[in-house]
Amino acid sequence: MRPTVTAAPLATCHDLAPACPGVAAAIAPAPPFNAVHAARVEQITKQDRASGGEALRGRHRTDRRRAAVLCTLSVMTVVALVAAARVDAAAGAIAHPSLWPGPLDSLEGFDRASRAVLIEYAAALDDAERMSTAELQGALAAKSFDAGSVAHWLDNERRRVMLNYQRASNRCEHKDWTCPAEATSVAVLAAVGHSLPAAAPAKFRRWHEDLATFAKNFALEQLRLAAVFPTANNETDVFSDIEWTGESLPDRTFALTFDDGPTSAGGTTDQTLALLQALNKSASFFLLGVHLETRIANDGAAAVAALYGHQCVASHGWEHHSHATWDDWQGSVMRTKALLTTTFEPIAVLPLFRPPNGQRRPDSRAFFASQSLHVALWNIDAYDWNSSFDGDAVAGRVITLILLRRHGVALFHDIYGNALSALPKVFASLGRVIDWPDCHLLARL
Repeated sequence: MRPTVTAAPLATCHDLAPACPGVAAAIAPAPPFNAVHAARVEQITKQDRASGGEALRGRHRTDRRRAAVLCTLSVMTVVALVAAARVDAAAGAIAHPSLWPGPLDSLEGFDRASRAVLIEYAAALDDAERMSTAELQGALAAKSFDAGSVAHWLDNERRRVMLNYQRASNRCEHKDWTCPAEATSVAVLAAVGHSLPAAAPAKFRRWHEDLATFAKNFALEQLRLAAVFPTANNETDVFSDIEWTGESLPDRTFALTFDDGPTSAGGTTDQTLALLQALNKSASFFLLGVHLETRIANDGAAAVAALYGHQCVASHGWEHHSHATWDDWQGSVMRTKALLTTTFEPIAVLPLFRPPNGQRRPDSRAFFASQSLHVALWNIDAYDWNSSFDGDAVAGRVITLILLRRHGVALFHDIYGNALSALPKVFASLGRVIDWPDCHLLARL
């Protein structure tokens, strides 16, 4: 568990006026991308290379180079960012990947779109990072705000963006706008993102406008989770080596998971299982003990086991309560584990526990180790539980996050129906570019 710390406020252009000639112009909306901006990107790259990648790294660095970069490449003022954040921070990010003017179902097409998404997201992270701590705290309107957790998340997120961009760059083509020369840092990617749409052909304009909004909203969505961690812990970080989010999976590999079932006979759990069988896809189902007990009482254990067929099952606890604050959290885990063991064949039961809403105790490692369980988190939340999302919104969000994350674990819920219409769209859009592995792979993470 990381201690709560108070971080120094992030400097704005106003704070750094000595390093920002013409600060009034610097904090106004940025001019179109031109030769001056291109030269600045080249300068950033040279500085970053000369310093071994450290020139622009670090959340609170206020040297003159960083100040100049932030002031020169500003797309909107901090005031505008805060106003937008207050509107969108609590809403789930929605994207429309159908606006991308190219295929996603080939390696070249997927990687190009992935680079573009990562560039837009790098710019959104840069925008958020330029807010002061007080501005960001007010924008997120979180119940608590752990500045150390936010800084830690930002550091990790920048690292993930750079690693994923490198993975996506194996097939870069000369003069493609998604392949800036010497893209050695997130700062360079952010500079390209801030230059859009001028830096890209006109056919990308509608996609850029949509993706820029998604990237901003998703960054704020994740920052809200990071801000309340570890007071209300979640999937944005891990407490020990027996917890994982799926980042160890290979590139372009995503595991399908479903939470909260089973429903009653004929409900969305049954429909989800039938869909996966028809599409020849494998998934892991994290069951609530109380729902499983009810289904067994109505249909019998043998029928329930047969229903899941060759899919995998694991524990989601007995009830959907926070396993960080519930007095009986250990009993919840043990009772559900016992019911799974007596209902399903051993090969079907994964030695995993997924805490409801990702909430578990920071000091729970010893207990889970004694139960031979790992804590299974995720890095893509499909938002299929959100009543404002339909199947198209879920599919658009998941496809876009697959382009951003490039590997990991996708969280769906089989007690809602959105996945039934979303998943066929996801599979059709991405073709065979993505590997959806056998569910038993999760037992080896």
